Amino acid sequence: MVVLEIFGGGKHPKFERIPDLPISIGRALDNDLIIDDPYVDPHHLRLELNSDHSGWIVSDLSSTNHTVKNRQNIEITDVKSGDELLLGKTRIRVYSENHAVAPTLSLRDLEHWLLGFDAIRWVVLLMTALAGTVCLQMYLESTEDAIKPDVYATTVITILASVILVGGIWALISRIMKGEPRFTPLLNLTLVQSMVVLLLTLLLNVIFFNIPGTPGREILENIISLVLFVVYVYLGMVLTTRLGILPRILFCGVILFGTLGFMAIAKYSKEDRFVRFPNYDAALYSPHFLVRSGASEEEFRSRLPALFERASKVVNVDK
Repeated sequence: MVVLEIFGGGKHPKFERIPDLPISIGRALDNDLIIDDPYVDPHHLRLELNSDHSGWIVSDLSSTNHTVKNRQNIEITDVKSGDELLLGKTRIRVYSENHAVAPTLSLRDLEHWLLGFDAIRWVVLLMTALAGTVCLQMYLESTEDAIKPDVYATTVITILASVILVGGIWALISRIMKGEPRFTPLLNLTLVQSMVVLLLTLLLNVIFFNIPGTPGREILENIISLVLFVVYVYLGMVLTTRLGILPRILFCGVILFGTLGFMAIAKYSKEDRFVRFPNYDAALYSPHFLVRSGASEEEFRSRLPALFERASKVVNVDK
């Protein structure tokens, strides 16, 4: 008994159980196994048991395009279970009936959980939520009395178009690596990642605006954004590649630690000794973020002498 897995022009292979050997394989109708491939000879090869019945022997029947095994043209060769032959544009893999198959895949793993977000209703819901988040961020960060409606609309359309483009790029990678685009779950993943980043940015703005003098805002914001990006890349790889857990972790680890190293170098390079003028954070914040009460006029005036004294020292040092 031999089992042949045949990869032809279709998307999925087909299996043929051959109870008796030898057999002839080719395009002619009198073969034991007929291959519908114009690049295969009418009588292309012969498959038979070897002398001790431990494997098989393949004999090429002087075919036009030859029979290929391990990228080498063969005339006659031994074949063991799992070996693959190329006939024209058709691949045939030879198995014994007791060949071990791969372990059963789970339908409850992370990949299939992500694939569960394949419904169009999720796309509509997440796009609406992202549009609302973008408008909320624009409103809270605005220092103007009002924002024109077309500004809201233009910003929302631009961000949604960017998200759809990124989802399309992921889908193209999935089409190449997995054989199916998986556009909808990848788009939903990108929508969630974009919305989470915007909401965390808003939260950090509120926290740091109302706790003046708290150090490390830039570092914390960069680390959170980087971690979210690495998680997003990992989940995207789950949906688009056949890589195992360890290669995915290693790839994301390279991104994480490589970016952290670059951020550390960039932060060190911004120290005052490397620049002509001291760094100054001149960021302006919207009053919508204000939760604490501002300083009174008396408190403000009481700080001025110390401020002027410090300014005089800085000027004298520069001279």
